[in-house]
Amino acid sequence: MKKKNPFLHSAVWLLAITIFAVCAFAGNTTLAMYRAEATGAQTAGIAAFSIIVGGNEDGTLDDDAIDIAPTSVTDFGAALSLTILDTVDGNKDAHVADDMLAPGTYGEFQLPVYNKSDVDVKLTIEVEATDPTGVTLPIQFYKGKDLATAKASPALTSAAPGDPIKLVNEVVLDKNGGKLSEEDVAGADTNSYFWVWPYVAVSPRDDDDDTDIGVAAAAARDALVNPKLLEYTLTFTVTAEQID
Repeated sequence: MKKKNPFLHSAVWLLAITIFAVCAFAGNTTLAMYRAEATGAQTAGIAAFSIIVGGNEDGTLDDDAIDIAPTSVTDFGAALSLTILDTVDGNKDAHVADDMLAPGTYGEFQLPVYNKSDVDVKLTIEVEATDPTGVTLPIQFYKGKDLATAKASPALTSAAPGDPIKLVNEVVLDKNGGKLSEEDVAGADTNSYFWVWPYVAVSPRDDDDDTDIGVAAAAARDALVNPKLLEYTLTFTVTAEQID
C-alpha cells in the first residue's frame, strides 16, 4: 500500500480553501456594492461689447454711425456732422468758400455715444488738432449749449502743450443703453462742442499772423493747384474701457 504524502494533501486543501475564499469575497463584493453617477452642465452667455458713435437716439445704427468695438476707424467726419459756420449769425458763411476755414468761422459738433454692451464702461474722448506744415491756426475749443454760452467759459485746453484736449474724461455709461447724447450725464448742459477761429486776433497774436496763414495757403494752392493743400485736421479718439 502506497503511503500518502501529507504535505501534498495539505497543499491541495489549502488551494481549495483559497479559491473558495476568493470567489466568495468577490461575489459578496459585487452583490453588496452601492454605486451612483450623475452628469450635469451649466452655461452662461458671453457679455457683448458694442460702442456706437453717432447713430440714432436709441443707439441703433444709421448710415453715418460707427461701432468702434470691432474696428479701428480713422474718419469720424460723418458721425460728428462737422459744419463750418459764420460767427456773426451762426449760418453757413456766405463770405467764405465752402469747407474752408478763415477768421470769423466756427464749427459745432456733438458726440453722441451709446453703450450697447452688456458691461458698464468708462468713456474718454480726446481731440488733437494738426496744423498745416509751417503754420499754427489759432483755433479755440469750447463746450456749451450754444456758441455765446460756450464762449462765456474759458476755452478747453490740453494738460500740456502738444497733448490732446480731453472733451470727455472717464464718463460712466451704463450697460445696455447708457448714452452720451445732446444732454450730458448731469442733464444741466448740452453735449455740444465748438471750435472757433476768432475774427479779431486774440493777443499775443494779431491780424498779421492770420494774414500770413492766408498768404501761405494761397502759395500752396497756386503751386500745386490744390485749394485744400493746407488742411487743418481734427483727430478724435474715442476710448471705452470696461469697468471692473
